[in-house]
Amino acid sequence: MPTEHASIPAFIEWLFGLEPLTVRDANASFFLDTFDPARVRRSDPRPPPSLPVLDLDPDVAPECLEFQGGGGLELAQFADRAGIAPDLDRRAASPERLRWLYRRLIELGGARRK
Repeated sequence: MPTEHASIPAFIEWLFGLEPLTVRDANASFFLDTFDPARVRRSDPRPPPSLPVLDLDPDVAPECLEFQGGGGLELAQFADRAGIAPDLDRRAASPERLRWLYRRLIELGGARRK
């Protein structure tokens, strides 16, 4: 059974012997396969998972910046009609922010330059 947001209260309810708050968390999986009480008692957490290193070019704006599908076009049109206050509209800053994020990922070893 996959975990989802209701898995968190389901786990807490199981851990402390509490009654479920809702039908959803009563039926949720509470990820016991990821919880090892013996390791918790020993203060010996599992090692973090190894993640792949990304190949990035911090000088190229990511193609995901375009508003396409998933309601992005409607959101852009809403913002263009002044539905979002101009001082809160950060679309113009997004490319530079993502380039900064790419550079930081490279500095921290989570990515390498293409």
